[in-house]
Amino acid sequence: MVKFYDLGIVVPAALTVGVGLIRRQVWARKPAYAILGAYVLIGWSVAGMGWSMLISGDPDASVVTVAAVTAIACAGAVFAYFLYRPSVSGHRKCRRHRSGRG
Repeated sequence: MVKFYDLGIVVPAALTVGVGLIRRQVWARKPAYAILGAYVLIGWSVAGMGWSMLISGDPDASVVTVAAVTAIACAGAVFAYFLYRPSVSGHRKCRRHRSGRG
């Protein structure tokens, strides 16, 4: 069921939204926030699972893999921070636009 969900729904939706973003389609902006947020959370959950395996002494755990997944999750989180920051922090451009002075 999980493979169907990932490969049958999430991946095609992410590809569709990605193509829409590349083509600068307005409709692709809102779903991009959800997809990026989901992928960042999935990355951190995989990193957490790897660290848990490493700490508990699982023979299948790999320091290199855990470090790589953690770095990828960090990079995704930084990207998400810069993407979400203007819409949630009262950023100067957003405040001017909302107040009607910009």
